[in-house]
Amino acid sequence: NQSMEIQQDRGEISLKELILRIKEVIAFLRRKWIIILLLIVIGAVFGFVWAKFKKPKYMAQSVFVLDESNNKSSQLGGLAALGLDLGNSSADGLFSGSKNIIWLYSSRPMIKRTLLTSVMHNGRKELLIDWFMETSKLSKNPGFAKGQFQGITDTAILNPVQNALINECYGMIVAKYLKIKEQDGTDNMIRVEVTSSDELFSKEFTETLVNTVNQFYIHSKTLKISEEINVLQRKADSVRYKMDNAMYQAASAIDAAPNANPNLQVLRVAPQRKGVDVNVSTALYIVLAKNLESRKMALSQGTP
Repeated sequence: NQSMEIQQDRGEISLKELILRIKEVIAFLRRKWIIILLLIVIGAVFGFVWAKFKKPKYMAQSVFVLDESNNKSSQLGGLAALGLDLGNSSADGLFSGSKNIIWLYSSRPMIKRTLLTSVMHNGRKELLIDWFMETSKLSKNPGFAKGQFQGITDTAILNPVQNALINECYGMIVAKYLKIKEQDGTDNMIRVEVTSSDELFSKEFTETLVNTVNQFYIHSKTLKISEEINVLQRKADSVRYKMDNAMYQAASAIDAAPNANPNLQVLRVAPQRKGVDVNVSTALYIVLAKNLESRKMALSQGTP
């Protein structure tokens, strides 16, 4: 007895005590076998009924990498060696980094724009919001009838009923259907998941959302520099036209006095003036062409 107390104090158990405890457990199970059997049967029946009547869920998944690397030193070295003034080649727009684009995927404007996109469903074009209302059973609720958004592509012109309906759809999608997160252990690898009871809807909504958000993201990142390129292109075209016109006028001025009297200096003024116009236009066009090419390179590098 004294050795057993020492073993208990040390947290140890003898073989005899182990056998006695096993016998006690077996005896307890024999006394309660009816209850245990009843619980097993109830659990099996419940599991069968749950598996029989629960509708399956289908998950569509899109995984992509957000590539925003800008290795300017290696890629722009050749242009710099040619004497181009690269200036500020940053193409950063409104967003940068994977966290911002993850937020963008669950934002209200992007979800609304996706819902108002037409896709093929049962052999005809249908808005995703009508398809979602059918999948989520929202169309059975009073006032939530399908077909209220035909011809509408801008959420800014919605009436109060349409706005309430699309906000309801947005809340359900963010809470129950959509998951966006960055892959664990990766850098800028984003995963978009849409889960619903309609297999085709999950696929179409995922593809449309990814395309909508990515196009908006790229446009936002490159909007400012694209506008700069357009302005530079128009100026370069205008200066090029003036340069060509000045060349023709300089040639015409020379042809007007083919055998000019060297004692009459006034006859050289017109050709020299046109020559100055040609030189000024040429120098200005070279500068504009350099800046235009540098901004085009910056746009190419800044596009995700």
